[in-house]
Amino acid sequence: MLEMLSQEIVQEIVDTVRNESVQFAVVVDGTTDYSGVEQESVCLRYTDKQMKPHESIGLYEPAGTTGECNA
Repeated sequence: MLEMLSQEIVQEIVDTVRNESVQFAVVVDGTTDYSGVEQESVCLRYTDKQMKPHESIGLYEPAGTTGECNA
């Protein structure tokens, strides 16, 4: 259920960026937390047609960081 809701939210953000944004940027950064778990932060910044800025941020635990991961 949560996965379905999260996919719906992501799709809504994508549609907004495609239809209403003038410019956008994606910033991704990774770090290891205190317990040794790799964390990736993904930030989407965009402006609407009135040049009002918007930002969406997510934190994720990647399945791998070598570039060979298929997850």
